[in-house]
Amino acid sequence: MSQGKRTNNFFEEKAGKNDVYAFNKSHHNRQEVRDYCSKLLEHHWQYCGDSHFQQDAVENPQQRWWEMYLSWVLYKVAGFKGHKVNGEGPDFCVLLPDGKKIWIEAVAVKAGTNDNEVTRPPVGRAGTLPVDKMVLRVTSAFADKARKIERYIEQKIISPEDAVVIAINTGEMRDSDLADQYPPLAVRALLGVGAMAFKVSVHLGDTVERNEDVEVVFPEQKSIQKSQQASISTEGLLNNPSVSGVFTSTRHLVDMMDSGKDLKILLNPKARSPLDASLFKVGTIIS
Repeated sequence: MSQGKRTNNFFEEKAGKNDVYAFNKSHHNRQEVRDYCSKLLEHHWQYCGDSHFQQDAVENPQQRWWEMYLSWVLYKVAGFKGHKVNGEGPDFCVLLPDGKKIWIEAVAVKAGTNDNEVTRPPVGRAGTLPVDKMVLRVTSAFADKARKIERYIEQKIISPEDAVVIAINTGEMRDSDLADQYPPLAVRALLGVGAMAFKVSVHLGDTVERNEDVEVVFPEQKSIQKSQQASISTEGLLNNPSVSGVFTSTRHLVDMMDSGKDLKILLNPKARSPLDASLFKVGTIIS
């Protein structure tokens, strides 16, 4: 496609090495997916300042779908107003009625490679979900985007009074929807909260520390092991007051979502520019 010529065909370019792009571009049973992506892209052009959007989708279809989906949900479904971000800066800028801006930076987390790869249990065998690896992938993605946000603030693209949201999609990590339960992955990855545990009565010699009911607890977990030599903080949101909150979704391009019901919204209690939960008419507020 020549630069400057835009079509509404998400699968405009010649397929490369990405199987998701190649399969959905060419298979005769995937016309519904192609039509769905065209609908999102036609809307997305109003807010997209990236002239290489379709070319990049060849190898990064989940990332580019996530951006299209966010603009659809924010502007079409939720009714926010915004403007196209041209040049350097976050992916979206939402304009609130009081003049406040919400900048949104989107990232689709990949499954990783080598020791950090999120893999499924072998087919036909019992196994456990690699939740810690998923937490690490979300933590790392947030940290990368938080550093990028700080650069935008230094460059005065983002003003100190502006709000910032990092939107994280985990659809490429298979079974992340099963791990994103209670607590959600974002809570474990960004608020220093550990896995759910149960508190029960125990016998201590001749006495009993009584607890009539089994109590669900969430132990503190301020870091998670990345390798034998290194650990990584799981309090990234609390430690970054420039970030007002996080959107998350576990959905994939082929799920063809268009309602925003899958979004989970985690607000930063320590944000420099806090956001009110009542602003959001889509998704679920994590509280």
